[in-house]
Amino acid sequence: MDTIVKTLIVYGTTQYNPFMALVRDVLKRYQIDYREIDVDQNSAAAKRLRELVGQVNVPTLVVATEGSDEPLEPPYPLQGGLSVRGVDRGAIITAPNNKELENWLFKHGFLSRPYKR
Repeated sequence: MDTIVKTLIVYGTTQYNPFMALVRDVLKRYQIDYREIDVDQNSAAAKRLRELVGQVNVPTLVVATEGSDEPLEPPYPLQGGLSVRGVDRGAIITAPNNKELENWLFKHGFLSRPYKR
């Protein structure tokens, strides 16, 4: 049986954003490799993010198979009228807080334990 190699993609921006700062800090603290795509510099990436999330909202983290930008699985649909912020949509999460981010990373095998403070 083949093992799926997961990769982490962060759609982000170089402009200051507190959620981007949090994501970068957590990923650095736990030494998690990721590939960042700057949606300000890449209009195709901004368009793809809009397709995935319904808007350009950063940071959006995506679990993909190695060598792909596509989510490992289609994102769970959002309930009408709800914000995307911090919602675990399976292989995608947008603008999570620390607890949401660490639990999501644990769920996908990037961390060895869930959030605990």
